[in-house]
Amino acid sequence: MDTKALVPRKEDFQGIPVRVVESEGKEMMPVVDIARSLNMDRSNLSRLLRHHKRFFLDEQRIVKVTTPKGAQKMVCITGFGAIGLLYKIDAGHSKDPEIENRIVAFQKWATTLIEKKMQIQAKIPMENGEGWSSIAIEHVNFAKNLALNNPQLDQGMCLAIGIRQAERATGMDLTPYKKLIPPSPSEYQEEYVTVTQIAREIGNNRKAAEINRYLERMGYLYRSVDGTYYLTDKGAQYGKVFPGAFGSGHVGYFIKWKRGIVAASKMRQNNPLRIQD
Repeated sequence: MDTKALVPRKEDFQGIPVRVVESEGKEMMPVVDIARSLNMDRSNLSRLLRHHKRFFLDEQRIVKVTTPKGAQKMVCITGFGAIGLLYKIDAGHSKDPEIENRIVAFQKWATTLIEKKMQIQAKIPMENGEGWSSIAIEHVNFAKNLALNNPQLDQGMCLAIGIRQAERATGMDLTPYKKLIPPSPSEYQEEYVTVTQIAREIGNNRKAAEINRYLERMGYLYRSVDGTYYLTDKGAQYGKVFPGAFGSGHVGYFIKWKRGIVAASKMRQNNPLRIQD
């Protein structure tokens, strides 16, 4: 544990301040701040950390953090650790769609912080064409360990995300490596279909984008300022967020639907869809 109190800087997650401190060369954030950002009980996250102590051994520590009320001891976790911890929650199939959406958003946000830090650290050697491989290996190894310690997660998907994050952090094009990872459809996905499949079944040359806008208009989706679609409470009755790793090298999260969404949204009766941009 750091003996002297660390002065945090504040990062913004969807309007909620998250403190970040640097302890022994690692940037870390208090678990209590993560819980507040997700509107969750801190005890749930603390319990997960204790239960999976071996996995998070190098990613967490107790540090003194400066606060308006004086220095306080806090359990803090690295960005890598926060992403892995939230996968533990996601793997439990949370039944609260708002929590699921915030988990995905926080994982992306934490990843961005990690990338910024690694880019700063790598700036000088990268200019000389050196140092990028160790950064890439750190991302990929973390992804591999995440998959090994989480049997519920798809290994191919974890590796694909690790390679993508390595690309972002180093600026290198690693597409040939991503193409070595085969597509990784989960058996759990078989009962769900994509909006592209729905558009094809509806016919009349409908496009996936039109289906998404229709479902948004009908209250099954909402779109963030960056254009990303998220499930509403209504949509969560029929939709599910899945990770995807494709042969083209593209990786990410996307929504798939139970076929019942077509009848529930009266998609056929409203055909042709009157899309309002």
